[in-house]
This record gives sequence, C-alpha cells and structure tokens, in this order.
Amino acid sequence: MGTSKIRLVAVDMDGTLLNRERKITQYTQNVIRRAVSQGVVFAPATGRAVNALPQELKDMEEIRYGIFSNGATIYDLKEKKALYQKSFDEDILKNIY
Repeated sequence: MGTSKIRLVAVDMDGTLLNRERKITQYTQNVIRRAVSQGVVFAPATGRAVNALPQELKDMEEIRYGIFSNGATIYDLKEKKALYQKSFDEDILKNIY
C-alpha cells in the first residue's frame, strides 16, 4: 500500500460525484477504491441528509465517513453514528420563523 500526501478527499455528490442519472459510475468507484488503497480518506459531501445517500455509495466498503446536511452532520457510515452534529438553537429558530 502506497501513501499519499493527500489525506482526505471530500466531494460534492450532485453534479460532481454523481452523473446525470444520479448514479456513481464504475470508473468513479474504481478511482475512489484506488485513492483509499493509497491511504486517502474519501467522504461524500452533500446537502442531503444521511438517509439520502445513494445505495451505490452505501455499498462501498471503502467509504466510512460522510459530510451531510451542508456540513451540519459528520457521520460514521460503518458505526452508524454521528461524529458531529450542529443544529440551530430553538430560540434562533423561533426568531427566524
């Protein structure tokens, strides 16, 4: 296993990682696997919630972490738990509303 100076690659999903059919191509999956094999942590980043991660990405054992809800949640996909969550305070939401 080689090493890379790059430690983390976080990639937006819609319009970047996913194609027009909202699928991840086999080629892209292979690139992710190659990067991970070289020591890079790969994380999809999206405005979507955790449960909206496409099945193809859920099935990739190489992907452990994801950045969801526009950065408000960092999630460990293997442990199925949030590592970080930040939401608005209830008083702020009341003022916004």
